Amino acid sequence: MKNSINATLFDRFMLVNRYMRKCRAQTMGNESACPSPVHREIILVILYKRGCGMKQQDIADEIYVSKSTLSEMINRLAEDGYLERAGDPSDRRNTIVALTERGSARAETAMKEHAHEVDYLFRNLAPREKAELIRLLEKLLNEEAQEDPA
Repeated sequence: MKNSINATLFDRFMLVNRYMRKCRAQTMGNESACPSPVHREIILVILYKRGCGMKQQDIADEIYVSKSTLSEMINRLAEDGYLERAGDPSDRRNTIVALTERGSARAETAMKEHAHEVDYLFRNLAPREKAELIRLLEKLLNEEAQEDPA
């Protein structure tokens, strides 16, 4: 019975993931889009909310990507004029990444787009159902944090 429940839970999470991507595509006006859950704009939003530059390694740790993947994302964002890089004065091995004015403007737009996507995604849930879902997800995350040795 337990394996059946776990298999169903996993299946539902996968369906929700697909549904989230579909909702994102619909709200962005591109039905065929299938964006990665970790995309470049997350970096902009993190930096915007932080209000200052961050070490590349800290960003990689926060969004759970490898240094090489993050490096590619940051290179592209820098080429597009959204980020600038500088050496860390306290440790020359590190690179500090900060938003440009253009990056801040894009982060603000991305946050508005994300809010619209979330409204659309959870439109069928009542406020108490949303609160219960948050409670359950936090319970899962708290258990993960207790098991994580880091």
